Amino acid sequence: MLPSDSWNVRNFGWFPSFNGSVVPTATQRTANESAESADAINRLYLAPQISSVATKDLPVAQAVARPLTLMMKIKSEQDFQALNRLVQNIQSLPTDKNPIIAALNAIGTVHFARFVFIENRLLAVITTYDGEFERYIDAFIDAIGKVFDQLLAHVTDAPPLPVSEHRKEFLEFVRKNDLTAIPPFYSAYPDLKVLDILTLQKIVAREEMRTTF
Repeated sequence: MLPSDSWNVRNFGWFPSFNGSVVPTATQRTANESAESADAINRLYLAPQISSVATKDLPVAQAVARPLTLMMKIKSEQDFQALNRLVQNIQSLPTDKNPIIAALNAIGTVHFARFVFIENRLLAVITTYDGEFERYIDAFIDAIGKVFDQLLAHVTDAPPLPVSEHRKEFLEFVRKNDLTAIPPFYSAYPDLKVLDILTLQKIVAREEMRTTF
């Protein structure tokens, strides 16, 4: 997108040329993807080269992915029926129209996510995500806060709504009702973030296409 004036720096984005017009150099996306690439190189290629002698006394690195098991108590049988209809309606939408799928794709740090009803008394939101808890919940509010407003209307001891205006209260609600997993948390690919996996998939697909032709 072009800036609205002759001097509008967006990361390494746009600078005025000598004739007074603006010219692109590197966009914010380029800067962000370069940072992700550097991080992946450091973790996946440079870190394994450290000798076992130098690391033998260090603790085992934790997986980059983290678990969340949010358990919410449903107010009543009537609220369960309303919640069930709400979740079923959302989840039955086509992939390109499902707001939950769109939000998770936009966040870009979620490996797995699912809703589970337990004996019509509890609604569980179970996810596996990358990064810090606070940043993840904040991104969730930005991407899917309105959906949580609808869910929490049927939940006991819910935080004030809308969650977008009560971020701290929602964060504490999630923290309080998250069933902490018994460590260690197993991951088949402990060093890989969601973006790493998607990048590797693209590389494999390109290689398969190249060998095919």
